[in-house]
Amino acid sequence: MRRSVLLAACLSFLLIPFYFIQGAGLGISPLTFEINVNPGDTLANAVRIFNQSEYAVTVQMDAEDFRVAGEEGRVIVTELVNETYSLAKWITIEPAVFTLEAGGQQLVNFTLAVPLQGEPGGHYGTILAQIIGTPGSEGGVGITQKI
Repeated sequence: MRRSVLLAACLSFLLIPFYFIQGAGLGISPLTFEINVNPGDTLANAVRIFNQSEYAVTVQMDAEDFRVAGEEGRVIVTELVNETYSLAKWITIEPAVFTLEAGGQQLVNFTLAVPLQGEPGGHYGTILAQIIGTPGSEGGVGITQKI
C-alpha cells in the first residue's frame, strides 16, 4: 500500500525582524516535496540552504512533524504530531550542523526511510534550518529564526 508524504521546507519564522534588521537570514530551496512511497522504501533527496547575510553563520538542521489547523489551513510545526503518523522520525539529515560564509550556500542531503510497518495514509513533516549563535557578535542574547 502506498503512503503519501508531504515534506515541506515550511517558512516557520520565529521573530524574524531581528535578523532582517541585522542583515542576517537564511533561504531554502526547494520549498516543498510531494513524495509517494511504499513500506520499506528509502528515498534520498536534498535541499539547498543559502546564507543571505553579511556574516558567517552556523546552521543547525532538524526534521519535525507538522499539522494543519483551522479552516484557513494554518501550518503548525511540532516535535511530534502523532506517533502513528509521524514523518520526522523517518528522516535523517546530513550535515546536521555546518557553517556558511556570508553569501554562501550548502547542499543538505536528507534520507526518508519508510519502515515496513509504517501506517498507510498521509504523513507530514518539515526540514528546518536554524541559525545557532548570534551572527556578527561576540556574545549576548540573540533571537532565532527557523525556515
